[in-house]
Amino acid sequence: MIEFLSSPREVADPVNRTGEEAVISAAARALVDSRDDRVLPRLLELAKRQPLAGVIDALGSYRRAEAIPCLITALSEDYSRRAAEVALLRMGPKARPALLRSGLASGAIGGMGIAIEPQSSPQRGPPPSSNWRFVPTTIPASGSDGGRRC
Repeated sequence: MIEFLSSPREVADPVNRTGEEAVISAAARALVDSRDDRVLPRLLELAKRQPLAGVIDALGSYRRAEAIPCLITALSEDYSRRAAEVALLRMGPKARPALLRSGLASGAIGGMGIAIEPQSSPQRGPPPSSNWRFVPTTIPASGSDGGRRC
């Protein structure tokens, strides 16, 4: 399966491409439990080529700092945004510096409008540092990704 994920493929037909992407996502998720040392580098490579939801989900399950730039980049893709949000939230405080550098906390990144805000209520007071959520915003993009790219 690792070799399957490593091989680049071009599928011109949109229907076939959708099927191929579903298989790639499922294969990436299936490899997470193997914890083979070759999996994480392959997932990072694949996330650069095809940031599919299953790939981003699998990459995020490792909770490794080297995945953070790919997870941040995946926030700008409609089909992988939710998986990237969940993965970054699971990363907790270790993702915060990269998110701040990317400009997400203060506005937008690369034309998308996503901000980070605490989940709190007047009755409960401020949230713990791990209780954050991503929300759409109308702030214009700053034009900077604030650091490393996926």
